Amino acid sequence: MILLLAFACSSPSDDSASSPLDLRLVEGEDYPAPGGSDLVFRGPDLVIEPYTDMMYCTMETYTGEDIGLNDFNSYQDATFGHHFILLGSSTSAIDYPDGTGFDCTSTEDLSMDSLEPIMLPTGGNQEVVGIALPPGTATKLRSGQRYVMQSHYVNTGDRQILVNDVAVSATIPVDEVEVWAAPVVMNHQEFEIPAGEEATISFDCLFEPQYNFLYLAGHMHEWGKHITLERVVDDVVVETLYDTEWDASYRDLPPLVDYGAGYALPEFTTLRTTCTWFNDTDETLAFPAEMCDHVAMAWPALTSDICTD
Repeated sequence: MILLLAFACSSPSDDSASSPLDLRLVEGEDYPAPGGSDLVFRGPDLVIEPYTDMMYCTMETYTGEDIGLNDFNSYQDATFGHHFILLGSSTSAIDYPDGTGFDCTSTEDLSMDSLEPIMLPTGGNQEVVGIALPPGTATKLRSGQRYVMQSHYVNTGDRQILVNDVAVSATIPVDEVEVWAAPVVMNHQEFEIPAGEEATISFDCLFEPQYNFLYLAGHMHEWGKHITLERVVDDVVVETLYDTEWDASYRDLPPLVDYGAGYALPEFTTLRTTCTWFNDTDETLAFPAEMCDHVAMAWPALTSDICTD
């Protein structure tokens, strides 16, 4: 495979058509200057080729003291950025030393099944959507935690772009955290959407613990038409938690259901996700070009709970 994503090697001040279009973020202009207790996660400078859908992963290790993350606001170029997220990893520093970066567009390069989101973004694409964890609530980041910064860009233009990513998290000392929260993820990867056709899938996730959802969102890409999340008992729908006619713009900032203090799910709850797409291309679509996910922040939880059907 030809590597379409590489570190920039030309001067960012060169504005000729043959050099990358410099879209790197500037602190204080494109994102707020971090506070003294904030944690900042900075992705590398990247050059992305024209007409390229690309994910890039960078391995690091958190070396500070155990800390609570009260929010996670990620920032990218608003036109071409898709996401910048923090994922926990069990890979060793021998296999992936800190600072190692690589193309991870293919899930075979770094299986999504081996990664766990540490905290879901509460903002992005230079916009903050106003959702953060309540006061005293935090996600635990442990000293020595290996993590992956994953950048996703879709360069729809005809010129190389030079980009970077930044995420800023407010922190709470561990002894001041009142409630621990973590992501809950419902994800389905085994689907195909034939060219020129509509397709619908449904999958169920059983969650044994009693969770309180703080906020909830669906996730699809440009070909999504509709997504729902329903609570089912004995295969009968008893409640609809999320029901959204999808718009392509929701790929980056989907509608959020904010539950405030929390929406209580009983123990042994089954949640059913249903996704419908229309593929207007001349090729079959599959994961990760398209997705069918629901994500939530939930308490009480110290680690992520991921259902991959």
